[in-house]
Order: sequence, then C-alpha cells, then structure tokens
Amino acid sequence: MRIETLAIIKKPLEAIWANPKYQGFPIGNFIYPKFIETDSILFIGINPSLVKSQKPNEPYELEESVKNIPYFKKMKELANECGTSWAHLDLFYFVHTSEKKIFEIVKNENGAEFLLEQLRITNDLIKAVKAKVIVVCNALAASFLGRYPNRKISKNIKLDYQYKFDESLGTDRWNGIPILFSGMLSGGHALDNGSYDRLKWQIKQSLK
Repeated sequence: MRIETLAIIKKPLEAIWANPKYQGFPIGNFIYPKFIETDSILFIGINPSLVKSQKPNEPYELEESVKNIPYFKKMKELANECGTSWAHLDLFYFVHTSEKKIFEIVKNENGAEFLLEQLRITNDLIKAVKAKVIVVCNALAASFLGRYPNRKISKNIKLDYQYKFDESLGTDRWNGIPILFSGMLSGGHALDNGSYDRLKWQIKQSLK
C-alpha cells in the first residue's frame, strides 16, 4: 500500500518555511517523495542531492527518479533481489550535495532546532511505513538515529530510538523491526562486493 507523504508532512514543513528564525538556513528547496510504500524495505539517507529536473519544494516520484539517479538504482536492485517492495526517506529535506552543510547548520543559533524539527517529521513517516526491514545507508544518518554518535553532532540532535541487538540476525532491532546500519550502496564510497552480499543476506534473513 502507498501513503501520500504530504498528508503527514505538509503542515509541519510549511511551519518550518514560515518560521523567521530559520530564514538563514536552506529552506528554499525542500524535496521529498510523493508516496512511500508500506510493508517494504525502507532505505534511509541523510538529505537529498541536487537534481536538475527537480523543482523546489515539490515531491518526486521515486520510480521516476530511479531512471535518472544511480543512488536509487542500487536500492531497487537490492529490493528486487530480496523479492520485496522498497521505499526511501531522507532524514532532512533541504537539498545539498555535501554533508558539511549539516555541520555548518549545527554551529549556528537555532541550527539544532532546525534539524530536530525535520527529524521529528521524518520520524512520523518512518512509523507510518511500518517497514519490514530498515537499511540506513549513511553513517551520519545513523548518528541522528541515535546510533554510532558523531563527535561533531550534539548528542541532543537525534531521535530517541532504543535498540536491541538480535544475535540471530547480527543486527539491531528498533520497535521489533530489524535495522541494518550500512554504508553507501553506490558512488565512490560504496560497499565492496562482499559487504553488499552480506547486507543482502541479512535482509533476506530479516524478511523470513
């Protein structure tokens, strides 16, 4: 089943855009998926990169983006190999190609609150997806989810997720859902073939 994201995030995102204390932050180009698939593998990234065809502050169709963005192609391939549907969410909504921008925001007044408000919005989406498995494809994203803290990020800028390690799967569970902390699936820092195969095995085991 698909959920329309705007039903959940429209009002809180508009509140961020309209808040004068955030005017110095990147709010002029927020993007997000139009729909998310429930009961799927949920891939989580950090924030969207710039895509020339994407209009500011408008949702994108994930399947359409797969055709043009290599970042998504590997996720679809992995989901197909595991025989299930998939969804993707970024923790933040502002478009930027470098994670350095996040560290710049953290240092500024109201920066922590700016990020936290977006995390809370995404948290509502994560809960709505009711994922079979969650794959976090970014080390910094893991820090904002309360796992593997980054020394440059305040310990207060995170979702208060509680994890329990599952010895049979070799990974954590959150709310009973297996959550796999991985590296990037594509690009210059992508997982090597062996790590990719192990991730695929863990997903398949988690789906059983």
